[in-house]
Amino acid sequence: MSTSFHAEEQLGDLTYTMSCVVSDQQELVLDLLGLDSSGVVHADGRLHLPVKGGVVVGDLIMRVLRAHARMQPRTRPAPVNASEPWTPADEQTLRGAWTSTTGVKAVQLVRNLAEKLGRSKTAVRSRLSKLGLDPDVVGRVLAAESMDVLPDTPSDEGA
Repeated sequence: MSTSFHAEEQLGDLTYTMSCVVSDQQELVLDLLGLDSSGVVHADGRLHLPVKGGVVVGDLIMRVLRAHARMQPRTRPAPVNASEPWTPADEQTLRGAWTSTTGVKAVQLVRNLAEKLGRSKTAVRSRLSKLGLDPDVVGRVLAAESMDVLPDTPSDEGA
């Protein structure tokens, strides 16, 4: 008697199908097929393994694929104004939005401002601190003592 398992995943316009059959001869057969919406094959392969080797080989495949993924270039483009100096107008927009907005969590407002200003969330949080504003609490101004621990940086430095 043989047993089987079948799974399918959609990734973009590709559909990946993986099936696994354990035969009476204690052989594990894995079939992978990746098709686009027009039926063109983009991935195809078969592995024959002893049943006892399935878990070990599965772990090995996972490690190899994770290592491969880490070596791929960054897929997300840098924000439009990354590495550009902050302008007085940008700082005014940031300060105005931070001190006048209510009913929004800091995380959401940072995300919105980063998108609006073409900056990363980290850059927005950093600039809020440099402007004397608490990046964790919308509208809160940092105490003067808190400002003393921040490094002195000119307002036109990119962050």
